Amino acid sequence: MLEQIRSNMIVNFKFYLRNRLLLVISLLFLGMTALSTIPAFFMSSSNQTFAILKSLFIQLNSFTMVFTAGMGLFIVSTHLKNRSIKMVLTKPCLPETWLISAFLSAMAISFALNILILLFAFIFSLSMGIPFQDGYVFISLDYFIKSIILLSYIMFLAMVFHPVMAVLVILIFNEGTFYSLKTMLMAVSKSNSGWYLVALEKAAGIMYMIMPITSPLSSEKTGSIYSSLRVADPDWGNLVNAAVYTLAITWLFFLLSDRSLRNKTLI
Repeated sequence: MLEQIRSNMIVNFKFYLRNRLLLVISLLFLGMTALSTIPAFFMSSSNQTFAILKSLFIQLNSFTMVFTAGMGLFIVSTHLKNRSIKMVLTKPCLPETWLISAFLSAMAISFALNILILLFAFIFSLSMGIPFQDGYVFISLDYFIKSIILLSYIMFLAMVFHPVMAVLVILIFNEGTFYSLKTMLMAVSKSNSGWYLVALEKAAGIMYMIMPITSPLSSEKTGSIYSSLRVADPDWGNLVNAAVYTLAITWLFFLLSDRSLRNKTLI
């Protein structure tokens, strides 16, 4: 099984390298990021340089999160559309083996990108004479956790829906949407106590509880860290709790994806 996982991961890495869309998106974003670093070399104030570096660091991590989800979406949808996965699963290779390989290959690239971004922040800080804050490490881990959750979620959705529909589900039907809807209905129901408003509020609350949380650490817990890059001891504990949740939700989506893949007629 380990040999099959290794072989599939090597094939997946080649797939990512040959995917022109992923390559073009990466080059465009890296080019825009490189242009954004230019003003930092002309800033006389260390505070301004610090603000630019922090903004770039968050932007790069945000891109990595989206890029990770894109890899999961492309590898599942492409193999299902081309029915090339049938050739893999008839070697024989178990569906869960292929799923693990696809997930681990995308996760490995995501982790490598996070390390490179962290290294960039470290070198940039040293070259500009700015102290390297532990908040960079925290933010990098926070984004990596969110990347893993988003990766497992979109791989499951790509098994069930068309790729475009999978993206729309994540963008529209998420916990944030239903939380905002529930809050709005609660405010409206105070002035209008119609039964339908109460029913809609309850429905929105149920959907909010069902929807997976793609960002375990709320902005209330991480807001000060993202602004000051200073991390307190309890914050690391919150990060550990988020990692435990990530393991649980990832395992759930893996089981759902495996069940969906086994039910595909192409197998």
